[in-house]
Amino acid sequence: MDCYSIIILLFSLAFSACSGQPSPGTVQLDLVFPRNQSTYQPTYPFPVVFAIHNSSILWPIHWTFEWWLTSLTRTANGTALESIDSGQILWEPSPTIPKSALTAADPWLLIYSVRNLVNSTSTRFSLRFSLTINRGCQPNGAIFEIDGKNYSRSARDIVFFNLSRNGDLPDVGLAGPCASPIGAISFNDTLKRVMEAPCPVQPELSPIKDCAYRIDHTTYSGVEENMLAASSCNGTGLSWPNTTGLVGPCKKSSGAEDTRGLKDGWRAVFGAICVGIFGLLL
Repeated sequence: MDCYSIIILLFSLAFSACSGQPSPGTVQLDLVFPRNQSTYQPTYPFPVVFAIHNSSILWPIHWTFEWWLTSLTRTANGTALESIDSGQILWEPSPTIPKSALTAADPWLLIYSVRNLVNSTSTRFSLRFSLTINRGCQPNGAIFEIDGKNYSRSARDIVFFNLSRNGDLPDVGLAGPCASPIGAISFNDTLKRVMEAPCPVQPELSPIKDCAYRIDHTTYSGVEENMLAASSCNGTGLSWPNTTGLVGPCKKSSGAEDTRGLKDGWRAVFGAICVGIFGLLL
């Protein structure tokens, strides 16, 4: 189990004595960075950024968020695909977490840092990602659809991008002020179940909202701060993106914090508890 799973598990247990029901509604996934068919300079670290809207309806139910970054450049031995990095949030709630107990900033900005692209010999990459509402149910409480499949719905996509010394710096706003909408999932009701988390009734894909997330100064500063923290370069005077001065991790001082994937949304959810737990795990 990785550190993110441990944090999620501990925080879930911390609220196991609470009670409540989730609110129905619509959750939407946007891709902030990188953008499809773009070309970027190899940069340390390289950001992968998503936005989730109306995330408060997710905390009391089962859901999964995943992304996979893959090299598509054929290697010397003929290998065509090589896994570069990935991330996962596998949310297993306590059955009694109140909807108000775990409320992230809305929209919830998930910022990840990829540290092994700066010296990569690959030039072509794919980024796959998905947000899935798991264990949905029928109005009678059955957790399977008529065809026997588990009742789940996913907003997912794949984008492709290139790395080149002549590419653009990884500017999260270069493609415009709006994030790219990926998909939305709605449910109109939930059923409370004995000794289990509530189930969303018949979650379905729904129309997306264009420009639901607007890239602004807060986005820029959040990404830069996260990249510097992931490099242990906070307080060094370095800036990001920086292809000459920041080409690898800075010397980590005692007590330095690695916030890979935890900036903004995570801190809004976990606050001081998250920071304290994460520091103990390092």
